[in-house]
Amino acid sequence: SPSYTYSGPPVPIPDNNPTGAIASVNVSDVNVIQDVEVKVHLTHTYDGDLVLSLIGPDGTTVVLANHRGGGGNDFIDTNFDDEATTPIVSGAAPFTSTFRPDTPLTAFDGRSPAGTWTFKVVDSASVDVGSITGFELRLTYPPQACGPALAYQSHTISDQCASGAGDENSVVEPGETLAIPVTMRNGGTGPTTGISATLTTTTPGVSIASGAITYPDLLAGQAAAGSTPFSVYVSPSLACGTPIAFRVDASANEGEWDGTFTLAVGAPGGTVTTYDATGLPKPIPDVSTTTSTIAVASSLPVLDVEVGLTLTHTFDGDLDITLIAPSGTRIELSSDNGSSGDNFTGTIFDDEATSAITAGSAPFTGRFRPEGQLSLGDGMPANGTWTLEIVDDAGTDVGSLLAWSLTLATAGAPVCESCEDLAPPGEVLSVTWGGDDDETLTWLPTGGATAYNVYRGNPGDLSALENSNIDSCLATTTSVADASLGHVPAADSFHWYLVRAVNGVGEGTIGNGSLGPRIHDPSGPCP
Repeated sequence: SPSYTYSGPPVPIPDNNPTGAIASVNVSDVNVIQDVEVKVHLTHTYDGDLVLSLIGPDGTTVVLANHRGGGGNDFIDTNFDDEATTPIVSGAAPFTSTFRPDTPLTAFDGRSPAGTWTFKVVDSASVDVGSITGFELRLTYPPQACGPALAYQSHTISDQCASGAGDENSVVEPGETLAIPVTMRNGGTGPTTGISATLTTTTPGVSIASGAITYPDLLAGQAAAGSTPFSVYVSPSLACGTPIAFRVDASANEGEWDGTFTLAVGAPGGTVTTYDATGLPKPIPDVSTTTSTIAVASSLPVLDVEVGLTLTHTFDGDLDITLIAPSGTRIELSSDNGSSGDNFTGTIFDDEATSAITAGSAPFTGRFRPEGQLSLGDGMPANGTWTLEIVDDAGTDVGSLLAWSLTLATAGAPVCESCEDLAPPGEVLSVTWGGDDDETLTWLPTGGATAYNVYRGNPGDLSALENSNIDSCLATTTSVADASLGHVPAADSFHWYLVRAVNGVGEGTIGNGSLGPRIHDPSGPCP
C-alpha cells in the first residue's frame, strides 16, 4: 500500500477560473489498483467556491468535493476514503478528518496506476483565493506472489467464416473459425523462462486445433502474446448466446499456472430508446425543488444511460440537478456549476463524454460527464418512474424547465449472423437440350448450389479432355437450372458443354465421364 506525496511548492488557485490549480505525482508501479485514498491540504477563504477532483493517468476523473463548506475556510489534512462513515457533504470547514468523496474513488479500481496523477482545484466564483499546499495519493494493491507467477491477462479474437461469407466483426458466431491471441503476464517478482501455453474448453461443439503456443521470456511485470494465436472452431449447431469457457494452462521452467476466460456466442442484443418528458414547461421557483418524471415500461436490464436537458435560469450556480432511478438510486448530474451564467441549452449528460460538466460554462450546450456516475443505473431493470430533480438553493434567481429526455440502452437476446459451414456442391445431373430453339440447356437443380457455370469446348479441344491442357471456356453463368446459349455450331461441326454447380466454397465436381481433369481458360468468357 504505497503512498505518493506531492513535493512541490504551493500552487495558487486562480480566482473564478475553470483552468484551476493542479498538483501532480508520478507512479511507476505495474500492479492493479485495489483501493484509492487521497489526503489534501489547501487554503482558501471561501470553500463553497471550490471543486476538488482527482484525475488518474488514463483521464478518469473523480470529484472529491463539489462546492462544500459554504463560507468556511481551508481544507486541512482532509482524507477522502470511500469507506469513511461521514460524507463530505455532511462535513464542515476545515474538514480535518476522513470523509466519503462526492463521487466514489472506486472508479479507479482495477486500473493500472502507472503515470501521472493530478489533484485539481477549480475556483468557480469571484473574490476569494487560496493555494494547494499538500496532496498525498495512497494506493492499495492485491497481495503479490513471491517469485515468478504467470497469469492470463487478456485476449482478442479474429473471426472468419469457413464459407467465405463471414463478416469478420470480432463477434463469435456459429460456424466460424476463431484466431485468439492470448496475452500472459508475469505478475510475480522473478523472471519466467521457457514459457508455453495450451488452450482447452469443455463446451460441447467447440474444438481447438492449436497445440502448445510458445511465449518470450518475461521479467517481473512484463506481458506478451504468444508466438501465434490459438485456433478455435465453433460448430454451426452451437446455439446463439452460448457461453464458451476456456482454460489456459501455462508452463515455464519455473513452474505451472492456469487461468480462465469466457466468450459469448453472438453480439449483445438490445435497443436504444429515448423517452421525452411530458407536462412541460415547469417553473423553477426560487429556493425550492422542481421534479419531472418519465415512466418506462420496458423491464429489460439497462446497459447505458444518458440524460438530455434544456432549461432557463438566470444564475446556473444556484442549481443542483439530480437523476433518480426507479430503484431510488440518486445520480448527481450537476451541482452549482455555471456561476452567474444563464441556462442549460441542449445539454447531454453522458459518462463517455470528453468534457466534465465541472469544466463547462453556461449554457453547457453539448455532451458532458456528470458529477456522479450514470453507470450506477447499469444492470438495473429499466421499468418504473425516472425522476429529474432540480433544486434551487439560493435566493433571487428563477427559471423554467423546458424539456428533458432519458436515453436508455437496454439488453436483449444475443444476435448471431448466419455463417453456414458449406461444402462444395455436388455434380450437375441430367443435362439436356430443351426449348423450341434448340439453343437452351436444362439440368436438375443441385443441392447447395447458388449458381451454375456453363463451359463450352470446341472440336479442337477433344484431345485435351484426356490431359491437363485447356479444354473449354466459360460460356455463361446463371442462377437457375437452365441457360439460353444463343450459339449454334457451324454446319458439319459441333461443340460440347459442361455445367458445374457453384457456391461460396467453389465449384462442384465434374463427375467421372472422362479421363483427364477439366482445365478451363482462365482469361475470361468464350470469344
